[in-house]
Amino acid sequence: MNPSGQDTALLRCRTVGKFYGEARILREISLDLYPGEIVALLGPNGAGKSTLLTCLIGLILANTGDIELFGQDIQQLDTQNRIQTGFVPQEFSGFSWMRVKQLLELIAGFYPASGRHWKKLEDWADLDSSKKVQELSGGQRQRLAIVLAMRHRPRLLILDEPVSQLDPQARQDFLSLLQEHALEHEAAVLLSSHIVSDLERICSRFLVLHHGRIIAEWPRETLQPGEAESRFLAMTRDSN
Repeated sequence: MNPSGQDTALLRCRTVGKFYGEARILREISLDLYPGEIVALLGPNGAGKSTLLTCLIGLILANTGDIELFGQDIQQLDTQNRIQTGFVPQEFSGFSWMRVKQLLELIAGFYPASGRHWKKLEDWADLDSSKKVQELSGGQRQRLAIVLAMRHRPRLLILDEPVSQLDPQARQDFLSLLQEHALEHEAAVLLSSHIVSDLERICSRFLVLHHGRIIAEWPRETLQPGEAESRFLAMTRDSN
């Protein structure tokens, strides 16, 4: 399925599986992400969402199947393509002793000079650059993780519960920035969230992951307002 009208997927995933011993976390996952689209990944706790997202970005390796980013195998991704990716983890950790300004400058050094600042995003985050990371609240850490992942304007973004600790206005403002980025830079975005109502405004497709499998895919144009959430709740309840 290619809802964006683009010919080439920025991310292509085929029959991916992940297991730890006898525990099968992901089973036969296949999906494509195309330029300019934002795709929602829905699933109850324990469905395998975080495992899938970290496999897709290459932080952990799948046991079976194939993943390509920008046409290259995930395990052989060159630097030029690697810097076109961005990832927001469910929980930001590490670098606790560093000040926000120091961390931002450190990470910026890995990217071309033209991609080291996005004023509108940094204004949204509204972080005190003199504070140490360990002094930030949960919501502020989440904002910092978003800035680190997006400031260089990546063409592929993987976001794991990026708005869970943000207040409603901050969530709406961020989602507007995310949509602006996807459209202006033809970026592909895959994000998970339990706040389905937030996603209905910006997502072109909804994928439902349950017990390690994608059990449904809904294009936004086939849904009435609020229907994605009601379908998701009904489907996951019935398939338990």
